[in-house]
Amino acid sequence: MEVCGYEFETVGRLDPDRTDAGVVAVETPQPEYEASDERAVHRAGWGPFCRFEVTDPRASRPGVYLVTVDDEAVYVGEAADVGDRFSEAYGDVSPADCFEGGAERVCRVNTNVFHAARAGGDVHVHLHSTADFEGSNEENEALRRIIRGDLLSAFDAAWNRDDGESAANAAVAVDGQRPSGRRGSLGDDAAEATANAATEAIDAASNRGAAGDPTANDAAAESNREGAVRRGSPPSGKYGPLYDYLAGHEFDRVRLSFAELEVVLGAPVPASARNWRQWWTNSEESHPHARSWLRAGYEVASLSLPDELVVFERRPRGRGFGATETVGDD
Repeated sequence: MEVCGYEFETVGRLDPDRTDAGVVAVETPQPEYEASDERAVHRAGWGPFCRFEVTDPRASRPGVYLVTVDDEAVYVGEAADVGDRFSEAYGDVSPADCFEGGAERVCRVNTNVFHAARAGGDVHVHLHSTADFEGSNEENEALRRIIRGDLLSAFDAAWNRDDGESAANAAVAVDGQRPSGRRGSLGDDAAEATANAATEAIDAASNRGAAGDPTANDAAAESNREGAVRRGSPPSGKYGPLYDYLAGHEFDRVRLSFAELEVVLGAPVPASARNWRQWWTNSEESHPHARSWLRAGYEVASLSLPDELVVFERRPRGRGFGATETVGDD
């Protein structure tokens, strides 16, 4: 399935251990803690807890994971080994986890799974693997955090909210459709008209060039370039509008501020895009959101995070979509 432009595969169903009567069994690890007279149980340490595991070998990879309950996304996380994270951490709360200084997040996730399963919910784990990313372990972790931050900026995951993590105020469907309500209090028709008018203004600004020179882009433009650059199938989800915008553009060089980009997307630019240069890498294998410009025939040529400015340039004909390239400095 696709969520916000990222491909996820289902790698496990969280079905906790049950009693002979078929109800979710309650685990009580607290009495086993040897230092219970020295430390207090933290706020999430009383549970109730359950025991579960993910046995699918495909889960034993690095990546970003998504937990769904009845097909609703409720939790986003990342790990170097997702299978181990669920089987050895979330699925098996230790006595020490329950006390001050212990793993409150492990306790909260386990309790959420308990309540969801006890209520008859269908709880699944889905993985966007970063195993194929060519880089160090540290770079892989940075990539996972970028993707996780991107997802959290796109929708409100209830269990992440329980952890006190910030998220946007709109929910997203698991089929990858853009969240509703992203345009504030405007009605749909008014919001669409405002977005269209702003997009036309962006086009006009692009035609005038980066420094107000009306011939700046004309000098680099080649009209009627349809078919001159290899294009891929349009991506769905949050970044689809950027593909539509670039695919219909006649200029070889398109300069957008982040504010203008938000108008095109109809949604905020994620925090990871504002803070991490790696987010803008021209590779759809490691950065699925890059499909929105690569498949439209463009690549990120230069980027200024302090100025919140990105420049897309038309890709040379014949260049594939998967080649990783360094984003140039302004």
